[in-house]
Amino acid sequence: MNKAQNFRNKICKCLDYENTIQCQKITINRSDLKLYIKEYDEVQDAKKSWHLPLTVLISLLIALTTTSFQPSVTIPILNHPIQMPDGMSAVLWCATIVFTIWTVLAIFKSAKAENPLELLLRKIDTSILNKPDRTSIFIIKRDAHSKIELLVEKKGSWACYFLPYVKQVALTEYTNNQKEGTTKSLGDKLGIDAKNIKIDLLQEFNFKSEKFDPPQKVVKEYHFEVFHVKITGSGLQGDVFNVGDRVYHWKTLNELEEDQNTKRNNKDILNHLRDNYNDLVLNVSNHNV
Repeated sequence: MNKAQNFRNKICKCLDYENTIQCQKITINRSDLKLYIKEYDEVQDAKKSWHLPLTVLISLLIALTTTSFQPSVTIPILNHPIQMPDGMSAVLWCATIVFTIWTVLAIFKSAKAENPLELLLRKIDTSILNKPDRTSIFIIKRDAHSKIELLVEKKGSWACYFLPYVKQVALTEYTNNQKEGTTKSLGDKLGIDAKNIKIDLLQEFNFKSEKFDPPQKVVKEYHFEVFHVKITGSGLQGDVFNVGDRVYHWKTLNELEEDQNTKRNNKDILNHLRDNYNDLVLNVSNHNV
């Protein structure tokens, strides 16, 4: 997202819907939804708050321009005069001034209030629990003992193996074997300088799946783009190694499919790798070639 977009969002307090993947099914806390509906009603009332004072003001103005204040009023049927209190003209003028001020303030309050529907939608959007994840996953391959192995991370929160991945906050263009922030994020995860990493796009965001997210306890939609990775210099040494609190393993696709937790929690990726084995695994080079 560029500086102009950031400045625009600060001014209008709006979300950049063009660069987000929209949910078709959403999960939200009931308490949050009740609060947002209450706020919607309050803003809706603020938008309409000028109706009553303006209506009364118009009636008072009509009365001022058409009424002739007499000392008494005679009821036609009873033919009985009713004495009018002194100062009725002053009372009417005071009422007109009060309702004029009320109307102006109500109109100002209405103009200042946000669009209630946009406010409601924005509040709901920021509280969606199952927002789709836009994720870059990486094929990092090596040949070991005549077997093709892939680098995977053991994720404790999911209790299974994952290909290295980087979540994409905003859609950024892939150019010249680079993607804004992605290479650096991958280098930080692998403990490798980003300048030694080269990525090649294998598949854009046309691969998506829906599955249960154990850490967040919701069913979410995932959109994946797939990259092949080449690394110059030394790195990724050993069959199992740690980078900070991350634990990485080299595993064949068969070994990953034999792991029951991975097969259950990450079967969408395993199936995609198996279905596209030639393009995504067999025909790509080793990471250090």
